[in-house]
Amino acid sequence: MASRLLATRILARQRWLGAGTLLPGVQLVSCFSSGSGSAPADAATEMARALRCQDFQQGPLQSLAASRPSVPYTELLGIMQQHGFTPAAAEDVVGRLERSGAVVNLAGTVLLRPGEVAEALALVLPDSATSTRQQLERVQLELSQLEAKEARIARRAAWRQRAFVWGGFATQGMLWALLCRLTYYELSWDVMEPVCFFVGGAQAMLCYTYFMATRRDFSWEAALDRHVGQWEKRQLAAAGIDLQRFSWLRREARRLGELLAAQEAAEAVAAAAADGGEAAAAVEGKKEA
Repeated sequence: MASRLLATRILARQRWLGAGTLLPGVQLVSCFSSGSGSAPADAATEMARALRCQDFQQGPLQSLAASRPSVPYTELLGIMQQHGFTPAAAEDVVGRLERSGAVVNLAGTVLLRPGEVAEALALVLPDSATSTRQQLERVQLELSQLEAKEARIARRAAWRQRAFVWGGFATQGMLWALLCRLTYYELSWDVMEPVCFFVGGAQAMLCYTYFMATRRDFSWEAALDRHVGQWEKRQLAAAGIDLQRFSWLRREARRLGELLAAQEAAEAVAAAAADGGEAAAAVEGKKEA
């Protein structure tokens, strides 16, 4: 989900700021973001940090981006230290550049050309939240139909599982009752002792036959899962449910839901930024008037 949020955030920044290089004024304002959420303690220190961030972005960073599209995060910190940054200052500048949209830190790899990333993502991501919502509705509709069929089969499988468990219990009880009657009422212990031995041996042979067929040790739990699981797979196939597509639909619904949430958040941010720009322009117009 983090990568999809990041992708949508890149697209939102590129739509707002433009796919090209940021204007110097926008760069400087973006570099002012300290990421702490609180006002800087020293305005002069904050201004100096923002200017150093802008100087590095317009100088060494542009030269580095022209030669390679990405660089490991640790290597970028090393390059910045070669230009006179302390480790703490280098991390601060990279954080400011990432928040401004000048670079993108993706799992330890810093992408130096976010505009190209945005163009590539625009080819595979839906154009808007409306398009994503429509795709999500289509996927959810097909998924709901398959889930309804799967739920009916699952209920029948649960009933079959209970029947298997109680049927096994009834069989064992009937066998015990039969041996008990033959031993104490119909015949004698001397006659039934070898019979019980062969009955126990037959059960051991059945367990070994199960091992030969499945290559697994016999257990009642494993036998139950195998019996019910195979029956359920046959029923799903008979109902026309493709398990691979069923799993894909679940993953796609989850992916589109996360993408839709990210797009709606990005559009809200872009709309707030646009409203702020219009309000600032209106204030400037009133001042000039």
